[in-house]
Amino acid sequence: MKYILAVLAASLGLSVPLIAQDSAALPPELQEYINTSRSSHAKLLQDSSEILKRLGFIEQSLQAPIPTTPISALEARLAELEAKLATAPTPAVITATEGAATPTEELEALQKNLNYAWIVITAALVFFMQAGFGLSNSASHAPRMPSIFA
Repeated sequence: MKYILAVLAASLGLSVPLIAQDSAALPPELQEYINTSRSSHAKLLQDSSEILKRLGFIEQSLQAPIPTTPISALEARLAELEAKLATAPTPAVITATEGAATPTEELEALQKNLNYAWIVITAALVFFMQAGFGLSNSASHAPRMPSIFA
């Protein structure tokens, strides 16, 4: 990890003098490219040093001893929780009482109620259908009726 920064610095130190020797004879587009390359190279070097610093901090934190809880403390906590569970009241079990309807009877009652609801809905649709026929019939005779407001 220590060598990465050295390699990056060496490559920057070698490439800059080589480019700077012939920079007077280069076209402006190429000079602009070289300048942007230098700035991006400097930014890369700065970012890599920041990455190396952060990696150093991570490495130090990994080498620090990890605090551990002794197994005996965990076993004691487990025993304590098991004792609480053993003394906890059991939930009430819901059972069917005498005289309650069986599932078959409940399904039959539901089917009967759905039948009644369907009859009421279809009756309402028939009333609306009759009103629609009445409007349709009156509209077909409208051109033959004299206007009372004319």
